[in-house]
Amino acid sequence: MAGFFVYVFIVKIEIKIKMKRVLFILVCCLISITLQAQFPFSAKNAQGLTLYYNIIDATKRYVELTYEQGPAGYNATYNFPGKHVVVPSTVHNSEDNQNYTVTRIGQSGFSYTEMASVTLPNTIKSLEESAFENAKMSSIYLPEGLETISSGAFYKVSGLKTVKIPSTVRYIGGTAFGGMQDLERVEGLKASHFGPYTFSLFTDCPKFNMDLYDVLKGLTEIPSQMFQNCFSLKSITIPKNITKIGTVAFRGCVGLESVIFESPTPPELERAEDTFQGSPDGNLWVPVETARVYGSVWWNYNRERIREHLTIGPSGYTTYYLYSENFKVPAGCTAYIITGINPSGNKITPDQAIVEAFTSGKKIGRAV
Repeated sequence: MAGFFVYVFIVKIEIKIKMKRVLFILVCCLISITLQAQFPFSAKNAQGLTLYYNIIDATKRYVELTYEQGPAGYNATYNFPGKHVVVPSTVHNSEDNQNYTVTRIGQSGFSYTEMASVTLPNTIKSLEESAFENAKMSSIYLPEGLETISSGAFYKVSGLKTVKIPSTVRYIGGTAFGGMQDLERVEGLKASHFGPYTFSLFTDCPKFNMDLYDVLKGLTEIPSQMFQNCFSLKSITIPKNITKIGTVAFRGCVGLESVIFESPTPPELERAEDTFQGSPDGNLWVPVETARVYGSVWWNYNRERIREHLTIGPSGYTTYYLYSENFKVPAGCTAYIITGINPSGNKITPDQAIVEAFTSGKKIGRAV
């Protein structure tokens, strides 16, 4: 009996040992998988610069460019001052001896990186969130084939004056160009790039000054904070199709001298008191005979800013009936208003008109 119990005891011990071995092997496999996911591989580009990549599809062999790995796996930033960085279309992974296609710039991939310029290959399909956030560069080449520019992709990038968007781009996320201190123009922007979360697109871009009329013609709403604190924006025309202007869309635009509304129906202001806060007085131009309508809809927040926009024809003069207008005489012009008639008293001598002259800057018509 004693031997039987010993035998059973030994069997139990062997089972336990085997289970521990199995568990140990499983734990090792999990650790190995985790380590592979946390630590991407590196490869040098044609210039000899070391770049890091994450495998995002092992079957198709797709990778994304990611940030440099610091001590103990912590992310660090690339530092390529004065270098013209070229991202390759394919890279070789020496760990598995496979070639991979670079299809995107990963989240924060080039964030806080200083470089002279960067060229992306035509295999790149997307720029992930914050891909170039706080980076410093003087130029960038975005290839045909790029489809997505995610939220904050160029947030607070310095040095870039112009960004040219490829024709293949389908979507641009919110704050994609926000906070860019040197940005003046974005070429290739289309209404089709806008989605439900494309807000704050140019917020805090002090040098941005670009005519976006053709873009706005394809929208029904100007997104919230779209031009907030664009100090250099001088004028903008709001086409008839715009029915709503989002929160603080033009707040802080201290140089915005002219906002021309084409529609006789005032668009909805999401927060009327803040929409044009900080912009010059008298800068809202509305169609003739609509000042009262605009003033009644927007109430006291913007009614003192409203002026009626009169287009003078090629002959150099125009006429229209004044009743409720709040018209400001343009620079270089003088308006003559017939306020009454002095009858001559006979059929031979014409009646004399009583004319009042309004020089440049004067406002005609009663207040809205």
